[in-house]
Amino acid sequence: MHRYLVILVASLLPAVALGQQDSLVLPEPAVLDLQFLIAEVMMNNQELQAAVYEMDLQDARVPQAGTLMDPELLITQDEMPAFNFSRAMATKVAIMQQVPFPTKLIARRQIAQLQSDHAHHAHLETVNDVLTRL
Repeated sequence: MHRYLVILVASLLPAVALGQQDSLVLPEPAVLDLQFLIAEVMMNNQELQAAVYEMDLQDARVPQAGTLMDPELLITQDEMPAFNFSRAMATKVAIMQQVPFPTKLIARRQIAQLQSDHAHHAHLETVNDVLTRL
C-alpha cells in the first residue's frame, strides 16, 4: 500500500511542477534594460490603459456631437372606448425632428474636439507621470 502511494506521488510531481510555470517566459538579463522596462510598463500599466480608453472615448464622441438628434415617431389614438384600439375615432401619426440653430451644432462639435484634445494631453501627462515613477 505504501509503495503505491509513493509511485502515485512520484508520477504526479512532474505534472505539478510543470503546471506552475508561466506561459510566457522571458529571459532575465543580468542587468535590466531600461527600454524593456519602459515597454513593459507601457503595455501593462492600468493607469495608461484607462487613459487610452478615455482618449478613444472622447475621439468617438467628436463625430456625434455635430449631428442632429434622433427623430421621434408619435402615434396617438383619440376617443377610444374601453381601450379598444380597433374602435378609435381618430388616429394621428406625427414625426418630429428637433433642429437647433446651426451655430449651436458647430459649437457642440468644437467643444467635443477640445475635450478630445484635452484627453490626448491628459494621456501624454499620464505617460510622463508613470515613466518618472519608474
